[in-house]
Amino acid sequence: MPTQYSRSGRLPAGAEWSGKDPGAASGERLGEQLVRQRTTLGLSQKEAARQLGVDPGTLARWERDEREPTGKLAALAERLLAAGPPAAARTA
Repeated sequence: MPTQYSRSGRLPAGAEWSGKDPGAASGERLGEQLVRQRTTLGLSQKEAARQLGVDPGTLARWERDEREPTGKLAALAERLLAAGPPAAARTA
């Protein structure tokens, strides 16, 4: 059974995030948010993991809601969720 972030599928209480929760309105779980953001940015799972400095298997488990990032890893997940559009999309 996958590890739950919390009853709502969100961050545990006390986690320091930017306050932006792109999935709050739709009820997306963290893994769904990560997949959506990564694909929006045009990144493969392997490339996103490399940029975050985590093993691709770690990111895959986050995306499947099998594991939850904690501590410094939670901050890395936040970086992915808070990332803006690719530079090419901003200049278009």
